[in-house]
Amino acid sequence: MKDYELKALRLFEIGIQYLDLTQKVALEISKSGNVWMFVQDGADFKNLDKEYEKATYWSDHNIAIPVLFNFYHGIELILKGLIQLSGEKPKGHKLKELFDKALNLYGSVEFLKVLKTYIYENDMPSLLKSFLNASKIDINEWYQAFKYPDSFNQNEYDHSPLKYQEEKGASFFNELNLNISSIRKSLVPFVRKKHPAIAQTV
Repeated sequence: MKDYELKALRLFEIGIQYLDLTQKVALEISKSGNVWMFVQDGADFKNLDKEYEKATYWSDHNIAIPVLFNFYHGIELILKGLIQLSGEKPKGHKLKELFDKALNLYGSVEFLKVLKTYIYENDMPSLLKSFLNASKIDINEWYQAFKYPDSFNQNEYDHSPLKYQEEKGASFFNELNLNISSIRKSLVPFVRKKHPAIAQTV
């Protein structure tokens, strides 16, 4: 295996792990119904905090932001792996530039079509678009925006559109789960076909 293929393989392996974690949590958020309020007859008020924690264990207001960080980090690594396979060294965290480079290299393959819906605002789910609009940023700032409350310039990010979304949030995370599955099913055979040397390891 050539050095650039080995480096690409490392990027794919870790990137897929981040997507796998995101997919599993997204499925749990969707299955839970993404509640943030609950009514329970005969509640034990001494243990109300524990009951609330249990009822909202997988709710977006607890975990949406770190889950989305994992998702976008997985995307970054996948795109960098694709660029690395061309023998070129990928740089930076700006997803639009990385995506455009991968698109130029490989064309509009199925997994890139899915990834585009999370990178370009015109195609983006409304929940993510609302977050970007409220924070006055684009997705190239994801690395900071899903990691910290403020930008490098000390401007606050408005994470409120990502939380307390109930059915809308449950639907968003269910779609995310399905789309990650689609990305993986399309990406793995594509890479194996393009680079037989790593066919048995991806």
